[in-house]
Amino acid sequence: MNYSLWGIQWAVGIYLIVVALSGASTTRQQLDRMPLTNPFYGIWSVDEFAADGEVRPPILTDNLRWQRVIFDSNPYLSER
Repeated sequence: MNYSLWGIQWAVGIYLIVVALSGASTTRQQLDRMPLTNPFYGIWSVDEFAADGEVRPPILTDNLRWQRVIFDSNPYLSER
């Protein structure tokens, strides 16, 4: 009786390890297929800026107008 319970524990343990490794492998393959950056990644200069439908001229003292915009990339948050 003890040997059969010991065998069942080992079988369940090995099954759980195989299922966990299989899931990890599938997740890793999905992550490898994801792009590392998005197409807009980087620092961009703003050529034209409109706020409330009004185009704002490129004046350095204008606190509302964007001068630059930065797009970061996090491959683990993006969807394919």
